[in-house]
Amino acid sequence: MSTPNSKQLLVEKALLGELPEQADLPVDAAQRLDELRLDNQAILDKYPAARVAKEIRRRHSEHKSPERRWAMILLPAAAAPLVLAAVLWGPHGKIDSAGQGGGDESTMVGVDTDVQLKGQGPDLRIYRRRDGTAPEQLSDGSIVHPKEVLQLAYLAAGRGFGVIVSIDGRGNVELHHPRIPDEPPVLTRGGEQPLVRGYQLDDAPRFERFFLVTAKNPESLVVAQVVQAARTLASQPDAEKAPLSVTGPVEVRSVTLRKEAP
Repeated sequence: MSTPNSKQLLVEKALLGELPEQADLPVDAAQRLDELRLDNQAILDKYPAARVAKEIRRRHSEHKSPERRWAMILLPAAAAPLVLAAVLWGPHGKIDSAGQGGGDESTMVGVDTDVQLKGQGPDLRIYRRRDGTAPEQLSDGSIVHPKEVLQLAYLAAGRGFGVIVSIDGRGNVELHHPRIPDEPPVLTRGGEQPLVRGYQLDDAPRFERFFLVTAKNPESLVVAQVVQAARTLASQPDAEKAPLSVTGPVEVRSVTLRKEAP
């Protein structure tokens, strides 16, 4: 597994206000902060909130949600995770539940696909949608409840291929990306990529565990093998904590959500 650039991560945390007081910043931190601010402002200038809202509405209208699925497009592919909050609640005004906001209403064209944080590896992100509130990003160990709706997203970080699969406390296995095992597990590179369809939690007990398995080359990753590994793990008594047994030059990211009754 690749090691992120620790100095760059410190600078990015400093920009987000998440840096511990005792942290030791690199000597060129001021210059790096200025460069990040300029990069973020360039993204915000290119993708103002109103245009983002219009693109969200357009994408949402293109997909129909099955009974246990729900489409929630968070942002266009070019929106870097570092400026997610700034796009939604930045100087152009917060986007309301209808996706409205002030500013330019022209259609977004030429969306870039190469914007991502330097030094960041593949990542699996899970958001919870609640009526009347902004999507909430969940972390490993977050508590969830039956019937809540989740949106899965990934950051490819240079990996061209990936599989997203989940298991639950009842031993069920579900493939989220690609949609079927015979589909190529191609990842879209660049910024955060939400899956087209969301996921509604059922009443399976104890936990819901999600995996992102990524590879640089297609021959290193077979969807059916990942699904079979998930089935084997789901049948074990320690499925909530045991590793997913996959072989080859792949990286595995796991997020476990704790399940509680409403």
